[in-house]
Amino acid sequence: MKIISLLNLPEECVSHNPEIKRKVMLRNGEIPNLTSFFQAYIKSGQIIGAHVHKDMYEIFLVEAPRK
Repeated sequence: MKIISLLNLPEECVSHNPEIKRKVMLRNGEIPNLTSFFQAYIKSGQIIGAHVHKDMYEIFLVEAPRK
């Protein structure tokens, strides 16, 4: 079992846009058939440009802005 807290994870930049920050909870290889699991921070008005990952799908959960 892996127990983590988002509060203790360092922020990283995503590879295709250094303005987008993320906290990686699981990395490639830690669980079979899972590429990664992370929380991303996208600022109000910020745009994620169209792009393709040939080796994975991306699923977005959109939450209200932080206060």
